[in-house]
Amino acid sequence: MLSILSSKPKYSKIGDWEGDDETQSLPSSFRDRAGGVVGAVRLPRWVCVVLASTALVSIGFALGQKHSRHDFSSISSLHLDTQKRVFEHIPVWGDRPSNRSDDLWNTLMPKRGGFFNHPEIAPERSAYAVFHQLHCLNALREAYWTALDASTSSVPIDIDTIPFEISPPHMRHCIDLLRQTLMCIPDLTVEVKNLALGGVTGFGTAHQCRNWNHLMEWMSEWEDIGAPPSPPASNGHEHNHHHHG
Repeated sequence: MLSILSSKPKYSKIGDWEGDDETQSLPSSFRDRAGGVVGAVRLPRWVCVVLASTALVSIGFALGQKHSRHDFSSISSLHLDTQKRVFEHIPVWGDRPSNRSDDLWNTLMPKRGGFFNHPEIAPERSAYAVFHQLHCLNALREAYWTALDASTSSVPIDIDTIPFEISPPHMRHCIDLLRQTLMCIPDLTVEVKNLALGGVTGFGTAHQCRNWNHLMEWMSEWEDIGAPPSPPASNGHEHNHHHHG
């Protein structure tokens, strides 16, 4: 351990305050280090009042500055309530692209793809990263099923004609983005090992989650503000291949 941490602090005993209606004596901690008392110093009450008032004003100013900085930081990001949620396995989320599975994934996206304007949080057109990440995860789902179908077909995939959403460059982009996302905010929920399986499934465990419904409600309130006009065929979505607005 560092010596600075192992050294013990030294304290001087603070004696009783003495005084009458006119004066206050200094505490005994104000002593000469050679051992003698630094005189019998007595201060008039008005001096003590001035010193105390100055100290209180200084402390109040410092606390006010800290509070102001806290207020500023609190509006720089959205705060959502947390709630307990047990993860359950719902296979349809991993199904091959179909009207049913695609419609389900679409419910996770606000009508403008996650883009919004807010006077403090995002004065310029921006999107919350979670919607970009979900966009990538859905693209991986589509790419997986495309590759699986191609592996059982006699017709090879034409790499030059496949949609960019499931192309190798976009898949590499999405895999690295999701990797860094998981490492940035690691989920430290403890998953108990299933001895029969020799591992964990990830389901049946309670997590502390932010309220997703509140996020979607907030998005519906702010996503239209400052939004660019959308072509009729876009259904309001602003994202393109890289989920950029």
